[in-house]
Amino acid sequence: MEEDENVSLADIPLELDKNVLLELSDEDLVSACKTDKRAADMCADDNFWNERLKHIFGYNLNKYKEKEEVSYRDMYEFFIKYQNLESSQIINNAIRLRYLPILKYIIEEIRPDFDINHVLQIAASVGDVNSFRYLVAKGFHTSFKFNIASLLLSAVDGNNLDIVRYISTFKPNYNLNLNQALKDAVLYRRNIPIIKLLINAGATNVNTALELAADDLELIKYLITEAGATNLNDALIEASVAGNLNNVKYLVEAGATDMNNALLEILDSGTTLNHDVVDYLIYRGANVYIAKEKYDKYYLKQLRR
Repeated sequence: MEEDENVSLADIPLELDKNVLLELSDEDLVSACKTDKRAADMCADDNFWNERLKHIFGYNLNKYKEKEEVSYRDMYEFFIKYQNLESSQIINNAIRLRYLPILKYIIEEIRPDFDINHVLQIAASVGDVNSFRYLVAKGFHTSFKFNIASLLLSAVDGNNLDIVRYISTFKPNYNLNLNQALKDAVLYRRNIPIIKLLINAGATNVNTALELAADDLELIKYLITEAGATNLNDALIEASVAGNLNNVKYLVEAGATDMNNALLEILDSGTTLNHDVVDYLIYRGANVYIAKEKYDKYYLKQLRR
């Protein structure tokens, strides 16, 4: 009797379906799931992909997967995509995609000797707080090459509020260099929740922050009204040179008084001059005669335009 070459899954006993699908190539599996209802139903079951992970790769991630985390299918597709990479590259991608079960599996089962400190730096940059907490529990206190302050800076640079919040809890026992973190946060990110958190955690250089924030009115308001910054005159000079009239007005109304130095710095800066800022400073009391030569040159340029 000749065998029928066109046997479909419908002709195969139900209990054998899964084993047949597990043996298929990825390409044939995709085709079967598109064309056969029974296959499609099994492919829709995440437990099938757990079995396929074990069958194809020999990976058992059951004890590392929490209920609401990434699906087994996503993890299977992850290993298909990255299976030929080194362990370090697989870990990097797992953190980037926030696939914590894979990170746990690689470190616990495959590379227990892996440098956790290096991975911590990646988690801080990416902002994966769950991976960061797991890695801290694995070895932060016993093996730590990176200064914790550098992790904080990485989290700030990555704009990762949750990581910054978590690292700030280590303040009593570690030198976090909160002032440098605050400076970086103001210079590069302007994330007010992170800036507030750093100040609440103990950063004290709010006056430096105010100077650096001269072009950001919302941040200026926070630093003056809530954080206690007092160097309004230095901030006025920076805002004047930046040519931001609204910020200049706010600082003057908040108490800045050094119109003369602000005017001098504008005329000395060599930047594109804001006519309205110059006029406003003079209107509020800047003495044009202290820099008459520079002031006359400035207005001569304005007339020539």
